[in-house]
Amino acid sequence: MSSPAYESPPSQNSLKSIKSPQTDLSSSTTVSFRSSLSPDSRRSSSGSKNDAHKWGHSGYLTPKETTALGKLRLHVSSLPQSYQSTVFTFKDAGEGEDDCLLRWLRARRFKVKDVEEMIESAHSLRQVKPPPPQTPASIVQKLNPQYYLGHTKSGNPIFISKPGKTDVYGLECCLNMEGVMGNHWEAMEEGFTQELLKSKNKHSAFDDYSCLCVLDLHGLNSSQLNKKMLRVVKEQASIDNLCYPETMNLMILLSPPPTFAIFYRLIRAFLPSRTVSKIELYANRSKGLKRLSELIDEEELSVEYGGTKEAENSDEERVIVERLRLGKGFVDLAVSQGESLTVKIYTKTQSTGVFVIKSTSSEGNEPLGTLEVTNDGNPDNDGVTDEVHIKHIEIDFGLTLKGPGTFRVEGKAGSSMFGAGHDFLIVGTITSTEELKKPSKPLVSPSSSPEIEIIKTSYGRDANLRDGTDGSKKKKRGNFFGRGGKKS
Repeated sequence: MSSPAYESPPSQNSLKSIKSPQTDLSSSTTVSFRSSLSPDSRRSSSGSKNDAHKWGHSGYLTPKETTALGKLRLHVSSLPQSYQSTVFTFKDAGEGEDDCLLRWLRARRFKVKDVEEMIESAHSLRQVKPPPPQTPASIVQKLNPQYYLGHTKSGNPIFISKPGKTDVYGLECCLNMEGVMGNHWEAMEEGFTQELLKSKNKHSAFDDYSCLCVLDLHGLNSSQLNKKMLRVVKEQASIDNLCYPETMNLMILLSPPPTFAIFYRLIRAFLPSRTVSKIELYANRSKGLKRLSELIDEEELSVEYGGTKEAENSDEERVIVERLRLGKGFVDLAVSQGESLTVKIYTKTQSTGVFVIKSTSSEGNEPLGTLEVTNDGNPDNDGVTDEVHIKHIEIDFGLTLKGPGTFRVEGKAGSSMFGAGHDFLIVGTITSTEELKKPSKPLVSPSSSPEIEIIKTSYGRDANLRDGTDGSKKKKRGNFFGRGGKKS
């Protein structure tokens, strides 16, 4: 993780003390944590004025910084290929070698020896990074809405995250901590890289390989601000600061609840001071939206924030994700004409659940299928099952559960009296078929008893179904409280 002692840029003006957000949140004013570095405090080697935001970039280097760049360039060129891959992470996105090296140098105040140690640590961490989780990205995206949409006036990708809409307990049904971290690694390696490549293609002069993060905290409640979330944020920040230095251009925090002040103070404690200086917090949402309009052209700004850019959606497949607590309610999955449905169930609990799926349009409402779901993994130190097993119903959509119709999934506790009250994740994947082009009628009817195929399969850690093995398309993943989601 980048050390705060190294992160602040050298300047004649030190960072001002950061205001506590406690008072500002209660008074609904704007809080800016950006540095007050004076543009006149430093000059580039050419003698032109250098504003703080351009510190350490090409064209704004002092002779001493230019010398440091040459030393690091020589050092990295002598390293094995695996080390060079650690450094030049976004080479495939068109980032120049010097621009990349300058990111690493800025993270360590141009102290070459410290950068060399940082590269060694980053290389070691990459050797033990967990594999991507094999829970489909579409499920994670529903439980934790975050995505890339648009670019700033400077060409930086815009990453939008909505923690207030995150279902933490639902995520725990299909991801453990290793899966969360594997998800984050993949998001940075693939999702963020693809967005940077788009930036380079749209703006040939683009050389600032960083993004604008919009953290929309509307709807966030105290139950979501727990120790597990803090652990996730801390570990993801550690990965980013060490392996992807200087990739956050600016973060805008919108509509934080009063309780967020305490949580933010905890987060700020392990963030580098240079990172903290790039955070702007707007308790007044209108002021925050005005700030976004200053940074982003209308056609690149999401309609949700006052722009005209619409999210891209695919009509080929839609996923319905609902968390069901045994003994409390049911999940209805509506399927239109020309569509078909498959259902899977995820859980972390070791309690047994018995699930039935019915058609609400059938006389007698007889079950179409029954499935007993049992997770026999061993709980970890957090009391969360380390190995998340999936026992799922997979219905042949070419023969059964065709729309139009509504299918109901109900669950009850198994033989154990302790089953009630535990969470199970119901995932319905609805796919458009060629039948959409011609009239069709529901396969499920009072006079028919459709054949169904029930597949009970147990998979290893984090539902390790590789993308594609369950018929899903490979998509860019969204992080669990982190950066690098799929484009929505």
